[in-house]
Amino acid sequence: MKLALFLQARLTSKRFPKKIFSVINNKTLIEILIKKLKKVKNVSKIIIVIPNSRKNNELALNLRKLKVTVFRGKENNVLDRFYKAALKFKVKNIIRITADCPLIDTKLIDQIVKKYFNGKYDYATNTFPPSYPDGLDVEIFNFASLKKAWLNSNSQHQKEHVTPFIRNKNKFKIINILNNTNQKKIRLTIDWKEDLILIEKIFNFFKPKINFYLKDINKIIKKHPEWFKINSKYRVR
Repeated sequence: MKLALFLQARLTSKRFPKKIFSVINNKTLIEILIKKLKKVKNVSKIIIVIPNSRKNNELALNLRKLKVTVFRGKENNVLDRFYKAALKFKVKNIIRITADCPLIDTKLIDQIVKKYFNGKYDYATNTFPPSYPDGLDVEIFNFASLKKAWLNSNSQHQKEHVTPFIRNKNKFKIINILNNTNQKKIRLTIDWKEDLILIEKIFNFFKPKINFYLKDINKIIKKHPEWFKINSKYRVR
């Protein structure tokens, strides 16, 4: 499989448990995100990688009702979860998206994928350093780099966050895509109830469309700057 998209999800967030089951316009956030991600080009398969803990059984049942591919692995060692999923499905290149990003820009993913393959990089991202809004985070890496990370990562931080080892520029060929304007302080992710209030406002603005882009959200930022103060008290990244 040349390119697969791994969506990392769980129900056990300490700050906002079961946040991905929040409902907007009769659809859960996880359902909305999966529908959006199906628009990403050149992806052979979308695989939802979730913990194998009992507390996430409800998520597994929900995802199977949505008829998507689910892989279950270690809860706290997400690096191992990704590696074992890549092994099982024989994936050569992986797009990593997290389930707390329901406003992800699918055109931005396509742009980063194109740069990744054209430059024959080991790792491509828009988060190192960040310049896009928090919640539009994209990472792409090859299986060889993932395997090296899996074999050599020792700290809990490396295992929980998947790619810290790969970000070592001395060992891997890396590219970071920068935004035209530094918008890293804007929160479009969901960690808190206030994040959900903002995200719901944005989806309702575009209703019934769910697949819109950063350029569209930027119009709202100009039209309703007060909306983005709702969750601005929380730390970004």
